[in-house]
Amino acid sequence: MMITPTELATRLNISLVTILRALVASSCYVLPDQEMDQELVDLVLTNLGYGITSSTLFRHAPENRRMKSNWLAWYQNIQRRHLNSLYHFTAPTNIASIVRTGSLFARRQLAAQGIQPIRNSWGSTEKEIALGADYICLSLTKQWAMMRSVILERAELPAVLIIEPRVIWYEGTCFSPHNSARRDVRSAELRNWTTEYHFDLLFHETTSNWPGDPQAEILVRDTITSEDIRNIVFHDQGAFQAVWQDAGLDRSASALGKVRINARYFPAGEIEPRGGVLGWAASSEQAG
Repeated sequence: MMITPTELATRLNISLVTILRALVASSCYVLPDQEMDQELVDLVLTNLGYGITSSTLFRHAPENRRMKSNWLAWYQNIQRRHLNSLYHFTAPTNIASIVRTGSLFARRQLAAQGIQPIRNSWGSTEKEIALGADYICLSLTKQWAMMRSVILERAELPAVLIIEPRVIWYEGTCFSPHNSARRDVRSAELRNWTTEYHFDLLFHETTSNWPGDPQAEILVRDTITSEDIRNIVFHDQGAFQAVWQDAGLDRSASALGKVRINARYFPAGEIEPRGGVLGWAASSEQAG
């Protein structure tokens, strides 16, 4: 595991000078673009007082993401809450582009690549522009109330993406204590709700992983890469096969290893086939 001082500074979201000073203090003289081995990286982390090893750093700091400056405090916060997963649901037809590009994109980046996904509503044109263009919404819960309304509208079950919680401490990630489409949630304010204080406001207790409002949201800026997509969940084998075949995806695709078939990620109730596609039976429960 090799990394240069410049790359390490980027991952830690601190200045290169701080890294170089830590090296000099250890009587190690390394150029900014010279690679360091794992032992030397661990020495730097120790001297900077991070209290972690390079293996922990690399596990929680993907190359392509800049982390918030106090990311270690975020990491400890998430550990304390035993928060293991975040959730995003999307139309099954969107899975093809996610697998092919290796990423889940916000709408501005989708448009730049000529990808036209099936979209969920942000509640207003203003929020479509202010939030939808640059953010990807994630839930702390399975958000079945919202999922039910989408199922009723489209007469099909979505796919659920299980996301690594480390996206919480990526630069630009912000937090909404309620569904961001609500009228009383102002997009101009929400974009600035990026601190650990704002994250903690999502919960009633300091050790809880269940939000005060089950529809509270984590909004990740721009992109979520395949590194942070742990699983792609389908309700049943038939739903998976239909998506995979219609998308022309090969069974050897690496994303196949992330596919899970598990009905418990979807609303409980009378789910029945309609036109060969599974949909929510409107008579079983009102939409949330």
